[in-house]
Amino acid sequence: MDKRNCFSSELAIEEHMLGGKPITSLEASTLFCQPNLGSTLTRLRKRGYRVVRHEIPYLKALRRINQFAVFQPPKYLPVK
Repeated sequence: MDKRNCFSSELAIEEHMLGGKPITSLEASTLFCQPNLGSTLTRLRKRGYRVVRHEIPYLKALRRINQFAVFQPPKYLPVK
């Protein structure tokens, strides 16, 4: 049996990624309550998953998050 709980943030991230959806650290912490995406990705790689890294603009990540939650960056933060 798998050591993970029936529902865990790691399992949710795994299912999200297997659905063909990308994820950022900001999305992992905001939507899945996983503050350290790197450790989750390391465990997935050790289990044989192929994880590809791409950089995306901050605004694109904010738009994706705001489909599910309201995330407002501080006004003084340069997001463009």
